[in-house]
Amino acid sequence: MRVLLIGLDGATWTILKPLMAQGLMPALERFWQRSASGVLHSTLPPITPVAWASFQTGALAARHGIYGFQRVSRAPQGHLVFGMIDASALSIPTLWDHLGKGGKHVGIVNLPMTYPPKPVPGVLVTGFPTPSQRSSFTYPAQLKGELLKEVPNYRVPTLDFGYRVQQKRVPVPAYVTELVEMARARTEAALYLMRKYPWDLFVLQYQETDFLQHALWHHLDPHHPHFAAGEHRIVVRFYQELDGFIQRLVDTLTEEDFLWIISDHGFQGAQRVFYVNNWLCQGGWLPLNRGRGALAWQALEKLKRLDFFSLREKWFSPEARDRFRTAWMQAKFDWKSLRAYAMADHSGYFGIYVLRPGEAEVLREELLQLEDPKTGARVVRRVYPPEEAFGPDPQPGAPDLLVELIDGYSAAPEVTETEQGTLFTTRVPGEHFQIGIHHPEGIWLACGPGLRSGSRVDAQLIDIAPTLLSQMGLPVPASMDGVVLDSLFESASRREARAPQHYSIEKGQERGQGLTPEEEAQIQQQLRELGYLG
Repeated sequence: MRVLLIGLDGATWTILKPLMAQGLMPALERFWQRSASGVLHSTLPPITPVAWASFQTGALAARHGIYGFQRVSRAPQGHLVFGMIDASALSIPTLWDHLGKGGKHVGIVNLPMTYPPKPVPGVLVTGFPTPSQRSSFTYPAQLKGELLKEVPNYRVPTLDFGYRVQQKRVPVPAYVTELVEMARARTEAALYLMRKYPWDLFVLQYQETDFLQHALWHHLDPHHPHFAAGEHRIVVRFYQELDGFIQRLVDTLTEEDFLWIISDHGFQGAQRVFYVNNWLCQGGWLPLNRGRGALAWQALEKLKRLDFFSLREKWFSPEARDRFRTAWMQAKFDWKSLRAYAMADHSGYFGIYVLRPGEAEVLREELLQLEDPKTGARVVRRVYPPEEAFGPDPQPGAPDLLVELIDGYSAAPEVTETEQGTLFTTRVPGEHFQIGIHHPEGIWLACGPGLRSGSRVDAQLIDIAPTLLSQMGLPVPASMDGVVLDSLFESASRREARAPQHYSIEKGQERGQGLTPEEEAQIQQQLRELGYLG
């Protein structure tokens, strides 16, 4: 049995089912009619690095060690140290590692959290956080030249692409057309690799669904106050084209092959933004520097606004940029008095690092009482301790609290220059990129031999990897928290006894070298422009 798995980043049934019912996605409708399917519950938080890392490992964040877009550690001096996350941060083996041991071959195209590329039992074209088209984004390395010769318009999906729809006022039709062409090239690349190289599992991820829904959710959701029917028809064209791309991929399969379509999370609209670090400043949890420190921060802030972070090495070395970022953070906050800092990424969740023992519960109670002055209603649905959010015994770097906001609210990381900064704003299309934000309920759909067609079952994202191993007759390792979805299949599970438990990289397994300083600066700039970093 071969398995083709198509990842639609951020796909949600709230968009796909109406499009299928209107006959606008006929291929997906046919697959859904003869498939098993349901809601696929994402990770906490339901964001790209955590979710796709959990898909790759079948494990919760406590095991694989990725909690967000940034790596956070606590310095002996008491302040926090930040760095960018990449695939080398994964602390347990991936699905491909286990498949390789079982003699299986894989093809992987555009999957997030695979850069920098490391050896896999097959071929790999990396996804987020690939810094740029100039990066070495394939395994083996020579595959990049081969792929670009065959598909010259192939593009890695850098985050600054999504940013342009806001800051450069890219017209909606042009933005949709560019997304379609990116997805088309992604499809051509996958079809080429599927024909040329052997594979037992082929994974293709479309990042374009996420970009489109972030920027243009108000043209997809008829209940959004800025919905416009004319733009809706333009945006829907992307899904119609995507439906055709999926059909082309499925046309290459035989009756013995198996199809999965999944998303890492779902989507929803966002009407209000909560500036959590401003709130911490006003509450005395995150004191800003005064006196000379404040003057130094204001001067550095002016340099930051001049796009200092993206200046090339010929003007400033990576070490100089790192020193600048460190100086900026140290000048901005009074670290001797700092009690808490939030990592927010414009989703409905944010993590908080509490720097003083015993204060997490105090902060939790304050958060649960938080109200939006515009509505008078409370905005925090739940506050999770790390063991409940990420799994037992989280590895270092986990936030001390994970906060879930009610639907329609997102959290922003920015800190203004004064402690009287804005706490809530209304999100307006054309002024913000994240008009749509992530939701924890994604999608899954499967069809193929031995499946109980018509089953409608909710599942967890971490269940996909162990189920794939079981389908291929391989044992499920103890490092996976997910379970095999036995109820989907007619025959009894082929799952074997779990392998001995392991939490760290196995001896001899390669983890890759991590991002270079230049690559880290590129990704930080892209995330900052999208509002993911303060």
